[in-house]
Amino acid sequence: MFPHTGDVIDFGNVKIRFLSTYNDFVTLNDPNELSLVFKVNGPRKSVMFTGDAYACVTQRVCFDFWDELKSDFCQVAHHGLNGGSADFYAKVDAKTVLIPISKSGDAYMNKHKCFWSRFFAEKNAEIVVRACDGDAEFAI
Repeated sequence: MFPHTGDVIDFGNVKIRFLSTYNDFVTLNDPNELSLVFKVNGPRKSVMFTGDAYACVTQRVCFDFWDELKSDFCQVAHHGLNGGSADFYAKVDAKTVLIPISKSGDAYMNKHKCFWSRFFAEKNAEIVVRACDGDAEFAI
């Protein structure tokens, strides 16, 4: 069974709430629209996962789930290159941002200055973790 937007999977002290799924789209224009946007709430912390969601997806998530977006951690959409929206990241307001980026992707991003969405994700962050820097582990 594939989750639908609004579904919750409850693992006792951990809950996963799906904020965007493939079935939100009548027509698929881009494979990145298949990205799941979901929030994991643990006993102490919460994590927002954005996959490769573009701004149009996270803007809709803002509209539908505005009061549920604040998170302690946030995985920045589309490898921190061009995903998510300023409104979404401002509302999530994560103190730790996770950037699933390779060394070559990070070099490309810095060379071409294409990090507007990443800027908003990192704006109020205290910790920025890039996947290309190695593994990181956090308790939720």
